[in-house]
Amino acid sequence: MIRLRREVWENIFRNTAEANEEVEAVWLDPGDSSEGEWCLCCDCELFEDGFQSEKEAMDRLAYLEQAISRNAVRRNCGMAAHDLMRQAIGIYT
Repeated sequence: MIRLRREVWENIFRNTAEANEEVEAVWLDPGDSSEGEWCLCCDCELFEDGFQSEKEAMDRLAYLEQAISRNAVRRNCGMAAHDLMRQAIGIYT
C-alpha cells in the first residue's frame, strides 16, 4: 500500500475537476477467491489501494481534500499579503 504525495494529489484533484470528474472510494473485487479491498480512483484510474474499509478510504480522501484546500487558501492569502506589501512600498504590478 503506497500513498501518493500531496503534490501528486493536487494534480489529480485539479485534473479531475477540469474533466468534471471526482475521486471516489470504490470496492475493488479481484474476481477470484481472494479478498478485495477499497481504493481511491476515478473511472478506471487507480490512485491508492489497500484500504481495509470504506471508512478508511473515505477518511483518507477527506484528509487529502482538506489538506489541499488549506494549502490553496494559504497560497492565496500569501499572494494577497505579498500584493499588499508591494503596494505599501510603492511597487505596483
